[in-house]
Amino acid sequence: MEIVRLDSTSIDAQVRVYHAAFNKKNPIEDTKELWIKKHYENPIENSLIFGAWDDGELVGLNAYLPSRYLLNSKEIYVLQSCESGVLPTHQGKGIWGKVVKYAIDYIEKNTKYVGVIGFPNYRNSYPGFKKMGWKTLYEMNNLILVNNSKAFAKSIFGERKLLRGLATISIAQRFNVSLKSIWHQGITVNACQINDVNWVNDPKRIMIDHFDEWCKWKADYKHLSCLAVCKGDEVLANCIYGIDYFEGNEVIRLDYFSTVAENKFSSKVLISKLMAYFKKTYPQAAFVRTWTMNDT
Repeated sequence: MEIVRLDSTSIDAQVRVYHAAFNKKNPIEDTKELWIKKHYENPIENSLIFGAWDDGELVGLNAYLPSRYLLNSKEIYVLQSCESGVLPTHQGKGIWGKVVKYAIDYIEKNTKYVGVIGFPNYRNSYPGFKKMGWKTLYEMNNLILVNNSKAFAKSIFGERKLLRGLATISIAQRFNVSLKSIWHQGITVNACQINDVNWVNDPKRIMIDHFDEWCKWKADYKHLSCLAVCKGDEVLANCIYGIDYFEGNEVIRLDYFSTVAENKFSSKVLISKLMAYFKKTYPQAAFVRTWTMNDT
């Protein structure tokens, strides 16, 4: 078995491994289109992808997505460990761990990247990363707000009708949200472009460099939409979101929310208006989900 850095000449093999490893139901052509956009059209540079070949067949891989951060106007280049996979016929042989170890050694010795970060699945890849000595910097909370009680119940309990019936009372979770939204009239939610988003920037913290070309690329490959929460012409907050699917049901993934400094409305009020917009615009979506750290 040989582990090497891959390039665009093996895209078809890369896609085949990833598609097979996760038993993807969508057409493999769709997976390839996304793979090319994400890993070979990044304005920073192409992803660093490493793979294991066994007797002329690619059997496992791990991709690392380039990101650029800023600290006191200084550019810092970091990689994000993302798509990985091993063919079902070769799983359980330690291939993924060998690819990761090779990749980290290669990155340290041959590239400008100062670190590698990841957001691993806590059931699958997280234990593997910990065994290899990766450090947990933050634990994130997966928060869910019911949007459509029947769809929510179906996505959680499937065909168990009794439990689905009990789960419909989960709509009560929205009571406080709906109340705050009704109380504050005159606040609207409008579509905007990603380059109109007001990013929160703190020069004393390491922050993503939201340069225009990078933002447009990311919005394209992730199919992101952007909103502005407004009072008249004044922008009070921005959000970025996308549509996902959970157990066959549509869900709304809230990727970014930030209030604009020095407005008189609390973030709870503005989030409530945003949730009311989602309820009206996507009534079929089971729930809204987002990830936060403990201090947010």
